[in-house]
Amino acid sequence: MLTKETGKVYAIGDGSRGNLGQGFTHPSEDLVQIPSLAKNHIVRIEAGRHSSALDSNGNLFLWGPVFSQEPDFLEPKQCKIGCSTKDICIGERITAVIDKSGRIYTWGIENNKGQLGGNHFYPTVLQGLSDRLAS
Repeated sequence: MLTKETGKVYAIGDGSRGNLGQGFTHPSEDLVQIPSLAKNHIVRIEAGRHSSALDSNGNLFLWGPVFSQEPDFLEPKQCKIGCSTKDICIGERITAVIDKSGRIYTWGIENNKGQLGGNHFYPTVLQGLSDRLAS
């Protein structure tokens, strides 16, 4: 996945779980623009088991195998955590988000070492740091 200075996002490779954000599940050997993000100015992308894009307004979009309790997102869907997003980090099976207020949200399907700070499958404020803010 890559983004251009214009804020457009392109993907290439394995699309078997919706990772290309195209609405299908087959691979692509060519760079393809993610059409549902074309109206947004994307400033940050992140990819792991699933993919994400953050636009200049703090809107967060996710696609691929995002939540273990739901079907794969074949196209980007806006993830509303209740406020604007500042940053995101995606691991193999976990995701962390910092909102504009500095609160940290985590979720995922692997928590065997306590890396999520709790056991949750959907964005949840990290309670261990709820009295502190990230910058």
